[in-house]
Order: sequence, then structure tokens, then C-alpha cells
Amino acid sequence: IKLGSSTSATHFTLDTHYQLSNPAVAQGVEFSSNKHVGTKWYKFSVQCSYHKGVFSVWDTANSKWVATSIPCKRPAANTWQHLTVQTKIYNGKAVFQTISLNGVTHTVNKSFYPRKGVSSYSFGVHFQMNGNRSGDSYYAWLDNLKYTLW
Repeated sequence: IKLGSSTSATHFTLDTHYQLSNPAVAQGVEFSSNKHVGTKWYKFSVQCSYHKGVFSVWDTANSKWVATSIPCKRPAANTWQHLTVQTKIYNGKAVFQTISLNGVTHTVNKSFYPRKGVSSYSFGVHFQMNGNRSGDSYYAWLDNLKYTLW
């Protein structure tokens, strides 16, 4: 979802609560924010992979997930999870600073170069449910989604 435009923002916080109706059939969930700075596209995607049991972060320049050692376990059904992701643009890279899940904060300390694209100064957010191979259905709820930039 494109939210607006900024020429000066370099620090970002994505904060939300979420729950899943049937996490047993989910492969994971993805939360993302992004910022365009001229022709540079910085994508701050984090994936809670239930299959791997850890969070992964997105390497935009190389179009791949990079696993962290930060644990991410399959939650109980219909229980609220609280996620906060702190990121920034520094020295021309997308820097993943911290991931907090349910009050436990972990330092990520990973950074990646942006991808080239059309010139823009827009920013936005994205949420994605990752299902299983059988396509079993489940519901996801997001509440109090807040995106802050400065």
C-alpha cells in the first residue's frame, strides 16, 4: 500500500499486532515496508518462517531471503502476536536494525544494497500470508498497524 512521499526520511518503524486462525497450515507471514529515494528502491521485508523457525530478511539487490538466527515459532491459533521492526537507510544500504516479537527484541545487524527503479520518493507497507502447498485456508487479522518514518 503506497502511503505517501518523503524526500528526507531515513528511519522507519513498522509496528503491528496480528493473529492467525489456523497457523498449522501457514508456512509463515511477511511484513514489509519500502522507501524510494530517487531511483533507489529500499525494501525492508521480514518473514517469520514457521518451516525454518527463524525470521528472514530480504536482500533487495539479490532478490533473496537471508535467514537470521532470530527465533520465530508457530503461534497458537487466535492469539495476538506483537511485531515491531526497526530499519533505516544508512551508507546507501537498507539496514535491518531490530525485530521485536511479543516484547523480546533481537538485533538483526544485516544490510543490503537497494534495487534500481523509476525515480520516486514514495513509501509504503505490505503484508502477506504464506500458505502451505495444499492451499488450506486460514484467516489473518492485523490490528493497530502503525508505520512511522523520520
